[in-house]
Amino acid sequence: MITVRPIGPAMFFLVVLLVLSAYLPGTNGELLLDDIPSLSPLEKLISEPQYFWDEVFGNNTGPLGRSVSMFSFAIDYAVFDGSSATLKRHSIFLHILNAFLIVWLTYLLLAIRKFDNACLLASFAGAFWLVAPQHTSTVLYVVQRMAMLSTMFTLIALICFLKFRASDCDFLRPLWLFGSLVSISLAPFAKENGIVVIPLIVLMELLWVRGSRLSCWFQSTLQAVLTLLICACLAASFIFIGWDWIEAGYEIRQFTLEQRLLTQGVVILDYVKQFYLPDLSLLSIYHDDFPVSQSLLSEPRTLFSWVILVVIFVLASLGLIAHKCVELVFAIGAFLVCHSIESTILALEIYFEHRNYLPSVFLAMMPCFAVAKLVRWTTVEALQPLVALGGVWVIYLLLQTSSQVQIWSNNSLLALHMLNGHPGSARANTTFARNLARLGDYTEALDYSERAFNNNQDHLAARGERDADMRLRNVALACISGQRTPENQIEMLGLHDQSRPISEYIILELYSDLIRDEICSDLDWAALSSRLAWIFLSRNGEASASMGVYMRLAAFENALDNFSLADRYALLALNESPHNVTLLLMRLHFLVNLDKFDEAILVRRQLEQLNELGLLDLQHLVTLEMYPKRSLTERLEASKVKS
Repeated sequence: MITVRPIGPAMFFLVVLLVLSAYLPGTNGELLLDDIPSLSPLEKLISEPQYFWDEVFGNNTGPLGRSVSMFSFAIDYAVFDGSSATLKRHSIFLHILNAFLIVWLTYLLLAIRKFDNACLLASFAGAFWLVAPQHTSTVLYVVQRMAMLSTMFTLIALICFLKFRASDCDFLRPLWLFGSLVSISLAPFAKENGIVVIPLIVLMELLWVRGSRLSCWFQSTLQAVLTLLICACLAASFIFIGWDWIEAGYEIRQFTLEQRLLTQGVVILDYVKQFYLPDLSLLSIYHDDFPVSQSLLSEPRTLFSWVILVVIFVLASLGLIAHKCVELVFAIGAFLVCHSIESTILALEIYFEHRNYLPSVFLAMMPCFAVAKLVRWTTVEALQPLVALGGVWVIYLLLQTSSQVQIWSNNSLLALHMLNGHPGSARANTTFARNLARLGDYTEALDYSERAFNNNQDHLAARGERDADMRLRNVALACISGQRTPENQIEMLGLHDQSRPISEYIILELYSDLIRDEICSDLDWAALSSRLAWIFLSRNGEASASMGVYMRLAAFENALDNFSLADRYALLALNESPHNVTLLLMRLHFLVNLDKFDEAILVRRQLEQLNELGLLDLQHLVTLEMYPKRSLTERLEASKVKS
């Protein structure tokens, strides 16, 4: 009989080399979307590394700040060159590291259950996961390194826990437990969904490790502690978040909580299908055209999806009762646990491929567990054709991933790919319109901009763009394409949705950049400024906006040196966030330029009080010292004498 044992590691290392060569062309792609606002503040670290820790702990992405992820990004800028190629290259290496961790974890799981050919099957699990085309958007979309780091610490925590449970060495056991606890602590600070590591450990203890060599008393105590821990975490999460906060999140969505829950049944099965049998045309970072289920019977696929999920749940329950196929039940349960944060009640967008990055680990394990059970029931000879079939599958997925990476290596090609796969996506149409404008084709760009607006109205999964958002975008497209802005685009701003005319602030940030870079000199910035002031400042509070919109309006007026209007917008923003340090520093700047030194002194005093509470970082303090208290007092006295 020919042994297949040595094939596993050799095959996996070969796959790693092939994946590395397949992914490296993707480093030619540029930063996009959330990469830019999330990472651009880090550019200062190249020349000013003293701000390193401020950038690590000063990030507002997510309720926990994601300092672990920001630390990795800060290293890329402070130690390396911070280029998009470097950022993407390190994400590729992280992806490969995660695959090694999956091989290790799968091997430990199989070894605990004393399955034969554990090394071979673990190698296939890592290879399946590594070559999945579904992960291309996670690996090459730089900001999604947050999901990758969270996955890494989750895998390390599970590995350390298994080593702790199986270790014979009394000296090493506490070290493995310590490693697991440290990784559990770090995972949520890479990305908040890392908290699922706790229920994963509980599930692994109850369904997989139970019955190992630890004493019955210790095992029962450990299981009880883990169960209490997960219950405490769930209770704390609910108290911390609060139901009111969850409901408030749906105020900015076009879908309801009930509609999201119904749709997630379809989404979950689509994640599974796209992992095993991907449709490359549909792989994208844009899924805001995903159909939202209105009711259980609104679409056949909604009912079908939930029937499938219920059948899986029933079969898994029967398997547990009969103590059959517990390994597959564990994989299914772990997959669903990993989706429990982002695919349930929180008012997040409907669909993102990176959400399946961690859950797909258990999709990769599932066929390996099934083969392990099959071989145990039959003979080892049954493994050989399955190895050949698995090799063909890995090569097939690798070729598809390679083609996806080639698309990601060019942002224009990527925009076209996403538009072709998701013609109903508002974001895909917006991105394509921007690319057309850069090529000077304003007419076509305007057409796709209007398509984006219509798609926003037609798809509940989209953000619900307003008329003024579209017209502000059209003004920017004319500017980028080198065309004179049609007067009606500015004149019609604010005529629709008068109570809440603007929902997006990204375009306002673009305007500030265009002014700073002295682009679009033909644009009548004064007319645009006056129109925005008419909308928000001249109609007795008829129109309102979010704090983010007011802040960007203040920055826009500051770029135009309209400090009076900038200060009024800053005040409106401070009404919603009165202790926002950035807003207070902005207002201090505006007041000094308006020679309102008495008010400037009061704002500075407020900032000093916030500094005593530890709310100002080094960068804030440097900015504050540009307006010393003594200088403000002297200028105030001088202005009084002059008057």
